[in-house]
Amino acid sequence: MAGASVIEEQMRVATDPAIPAIEFDQLTKRFGEHAAVDNMTFTVPRGSIFGFLGPNGAGKTTTIGMAVGLIPPTAGTARVLGFDVATQLPEVLRHVGAMVERPAFYPFLSGRMNLQIFAKQAGLDDKVRVDEVIEMVGMSERADAKFGGYSTGMKQRIGIASALLDDPDVTILDEPTSGLDPAGQREIRALVRRLADAGHTVFLSSHILGEIQDVCTHVAIINRGKLVATGQMHEILETSNELVIDVDRPEEARSELTQMVAADDVHLENGRLIVQTPLEQAAEINMRLVQAGFAVSQLRHREKDLEDRFLELTEQHTRSELNNG
Repeated sequence: MAGASVIEEQMRVATDPAIPAIEFDQLTKRFGEHAAVDNMTFTVPRGSIFGFLGPNGAGKTTTIGMAVGLIPPTAGTARVLGFDVATQLPEVLRHVGAMVERPAFYPFLSGRMNLQIFAKQAGLDDKVRVDEVIEMVGMSERADAKFGGYSTGMKQRIGIASALLDDPDVTILDEPTSGLDPAGQREIRALVRRLADAGHTVFLSSHILGEIQDVCTHVAIINRGKLVATGQMHEILETSNELVIDVDRPEEARSELTQMVAADDVHLENGRLIVQTPLEQAAEINMRLVQAGFAVSQLRHREKDLEDRFLELTEQHTRSELNNG
């Protein structure tokens, strides 16, 4: 009975929507004097597609390694579905599938046989499930060819398939589209969306910023081992003081707004009004146009491109470190 109670409690924790999918609390990893990850604290909401970004050497792979028990932290805590990675790793691994860096496979066996071996090692002797994940990653036609003869993209697909074998609640993918052509990248993005639609959490590290912006609901950006920014994607991108307004009679609307803001701060761009103004004025601008008889069909903050925002944040952080150092 005691064993059953422990299992029931673990299931309760693993399915409690109030508990984050992943939680890093002051997570730190030092290699000698070098802090690869420095006091990292953020959470990954359940059901999110969470992008994890940083320049080369920023500490992304080290962080992921600590999240799945491959690397012990120097300090701080990593939790997955409420389970402490350091003290409850078996419980963590029951709910997580991960592809970290380049997965190792037997080169003289087929992709299918490699996955069958991985499944048995995980206690899952289910050839039907192996066939399912092979189809999910688009490898049905080449699954029986030797792994050693695969292209980089094919090897990557088999690596992703291995992470999905046990239908994990949390899937961690480190550079999942590396080596794939544009069509393959699109297929993997579609797969990630399907996983999220089914209630899974996907934690995705990638250097392809357009891919992250296209597919992710949330993002964390790190630089030199430190967290630079985290939040919902739209929160990270909505940092401009520009409003984009779709309105009838845009030329007349522009003249109306120059009574409110400087003429140089209002211009037309592809038939839309672009207004340079503090975001707190958005409601007032909308009211002004409506009361003047204009039909406003859309008024929104102008989002920055993720690449621009990424460079801005990481460069700001680097300059701050240099100035404080």
